[in-house]
Amino acid sequence: MVFGKVRFVMGMKTTLGAIAALLALGSCGSSEGTFEVPPTELSKVNEEAREGHTLVQYIARQPEFRDRPSQGYVDQHINVGIPDGVGNDAPVLFALGGEQGPIDPGFVGWIQELIGIPMIVVDLEHRGYGNSLSDNPDQTTPTYLSMREAADDAHEAASALQATYAGPWFVLGSSYTGGLVLQYVGKYPNDVVAIVNSSGVVDRSVANPTYDPFTRELLGEESYALAAQHIENLQPAELFDQAWIDREFLEGVFAGLTQYESYQSLVPVVKNMLATLTTEQLVSAARELDEAFSGGQATAWGENRALTTLSREQALETYPWERFYLWQQCTDIGEFRASGPDGIWKRTEEEWNEECQGLFGVDLAGEINGHRDHLAAVEAAGVPLVFVSGGKDPWAPIGLEVPPESDRVDEQEGWSEYTASYGRHFHAPEAFHGPPAHTPGLGPVMWQRAFELAGVEVPEWPE
Repeated sequence: MVFGKVRFVMGMKTTLGAIAALLALGSCGSSEGTFEVPPTELSKVNEEAREGHTLVQYIARQPEFRDRPSQGYVDQHINVGIPDGVGNDAPVLFALGGEQGPIDPGFVGWIQELIGIPMIVVDLEHRGYGNSLSDNPDQTTPTYLSMREAADDAHEAASALQATYAGPWFVLGSSYTGGLVLQYVGKYPNDVVAIVNSSGVVDRSVANPTYDPFTRELLGEESYALAAQHIENLQPAELFDQAWIDREFLEGVFAGLTQYESYQSLVPVVKNMLATLTTEQLVSAARELDEAFSGGQATAWGENRALTTLSREQALETYPWERFYLWQQCTDIGEFRASGPDGIWKRTEEEWNEECQGLFGVDLAGEINGHRDHLAAVEAAGVPLVFVSGGKDPWAPIGLEVPPESDRVDEQEGWSEYTASYGRHFHAPEAFHGPPAHTPGLGPVMWQRAFELAGVEVPEWPE
């Protein structure tokens, strides 16, 4: 239920391996364009008719690293959904995939229905997630996984596909990829005509103390204090032992309850469990709940983040995206939830650093860059942005702030629309993470606004 996403062998890393990992990270920061990068190879691997659309699947062969010589590569998977009766010159919705398992072929049909506009949907799987891994047989330290490389991937994939799908391109990012989309368009503004950004994370930092107040409000002070005590009872004797895994699992449960509307009916159940069960009983009962309502997502969150080694074969069999996301937290994006010693998210930067060393042999990044500079570059390039936020979303405080009331131009049941320097801001006060999926009528309106801001006519559905 992570419970985080709308997914032991204790071994000492050799000194040589740790040094190699650190050198690799240092290279990622070197100047770009030093080495000539061959054009991205694009291969069509499947085409099939589905209800209401044709699904076309591609693989884009991307370089493992762009800023230094490498024989390695990443085979990036791409799904394209073309509505029946729509030509290849129709507008394109370019969705940047994020921290998850393999991209779902059903997504292209789902989002076409959500937005209500006949757009070609290009769903790009993020490097390091799903099937889009590097060819390195050892995925223990995935140095090729970074937002910078992912932004370059998006540009190369779009450039290759635009020869076939020649209509105006709109790019969609949400949550983690809401920040990625700003980085991408800030660097490559000519790729797209507009951005739609749902619950995007903009102001990144190593620690995120703004998440915890939402959990406190959701549980209430009494239940929150009980939850914090259960977490305290799971302090591990050593890194990645069973107590560590159980603690990570419970944190995933609390994050899922805080973040997603679909789990709100479980809040009274969990509060009762907190008050009546021992910690051991709570973990057991919560695992049953997790399996029944989310297919074991919180269980996977705990277990996969404790994997101290990982082969490519294993990664392609079990898709432990949670571990790859932890790599990014350590090196690239931060956003460790933080509450202080009396709360649920007790760990300190020193403890996170110890975990980064234990899993990957690298130090926690001392500074994490946000996306305000990327937003400024987007605005300077004149690419309009439609941003969507939810009032109950725990990530909202580090997204874009809701404009003042004087900038409100429309109010509907469940949401309001505001003008902003970057374009438009839609805010749904009662919405959790990802408002368009749970706020009736919002999806079509925000996409129509993106078309208007881009100066592109909204197409009609073919008869």
